[in-house]
This record gives sequence, structure tokens and C-alpha cells, in this order.
Amino acid sequence: MTKYIELSIKLLDIQPEITRTFVVPDFITLDRLHDVLQIIMGWEGRHLYAFEFKNGQVYSEPFEDDSSDHLHAGEVRLSELVKRRGTVFIYNYDFGDDWWHELKVLDMNIKEYHGQSIMALSGSRACPPEDVGGIWGYNEFCEALKKPRSQQYREKMEWLGYKYDPEAFDINKVNGKLAYYILWTRPRLLPWIDIVKED
Repeated sequence: MTKYIELSIKLLDIQPEITRTFVVPDFITLDRLHDVLQIIMGWEGRHLYAFEFKNGQVYSEPFEDDSSDHLHAGEVRLSELVKRRGTVFIYNYDFGDDWWHELKVLDMNIKEYHGQSIMALSGSRACPPEDVGGIWGYNEFCEALKKPRSQQYREKMEWLGYKYDPEAFDINKVNGKLAYYILWTRPRLLPWIDIVKED
């Protein structure tokens, strides 16, 4: 029987906090968890990533020159690394901007679950724009948003290319993207799970 894990994630060093809670099957591999985090947070998958655990182990995609001592994220399942509620681990995305996320296990071994097999449960605020320049660049960007008649605002909007609301989070849109992800990655991600049928 498939079991599920409920987790929270928050982007560190940003106030007000940017957070999500979500559910995944416990057998998900870390490379697929990375895919899920990109969707629920709102990142675009342009950069490298790593998961760091308190035992010192670091998991990421393998480097082409094999120069890293990181372990392969595609060869370990979440259930092998988290054994109890309250377990905390780190997800670092974009080694240039250095977006550090803290993940926490809220519940595990969930058997009676009738939602989408990978699903966002709640969230607050929008993810920073990709390549905005880390925490410093994001804070500068948000300051520019407060002055819509300024030259700085016009420059930022021209660079970004779309309307941005730092307070926005559309859970229905996120879950729609997750449903699409489940559908098109099922041969790799969920070959042995019976996708929960929606009544």
C-alpha cells in the first residue's frame, strides 16, 4: 500500500515568509522531489540544486566531470532518509542566487489519503522571480514595486517581462501543474502506483 508524507517548505531569510505545505508518495526519489518543489514554489528549473541532510549527506544531479562528492538524487527515495515527524532538511536551488529552503516532515505513513497523489495543500506568497539576484536582489526588486512611477520600476518590469505580485499564490494553478506533471512523468515517477481516482 502506498504511503504518503506531508511536508512544509519555506524560503529562508525572507519576510513575510514564502511557504507551502504539500503531500508526496513516500517512495518519491529526490530528483523527482526537486521537480515537485520547482512547481509548488514557482521556480523555472534553470539551475542546479542540492538536498542537504543533518547526517552530512548531500544529494544532487551527477556532475559531468564527476568532480563532486554529492550523492545521486535519483538513486535514493525520500522514505530512506526521513523516518519521523519533525525531520528537517535543506533544499538549495541556484548556486548563484543561493535560494535556501527548509523542508520539515509534518506527517508520514499516511495511508488514508484521497487527494491527488502529489498535491499542494496550502501556501503563502509568490516565489521570487528567477535570476533576480538572490535575497539582496529580491529585496531591491520588491522596493521598486512600491514605486510604480519610478524609473527603477519600469526597468525591473522591462527586465522581468510579466506582471508580478509578491503576495499572490494560486493553489489551483499549482495543483493543475502537478496533475500535468504526474500524467506526463508517470513512466519514470509513478510506474507502480495506482493513481488515486477522483470521484
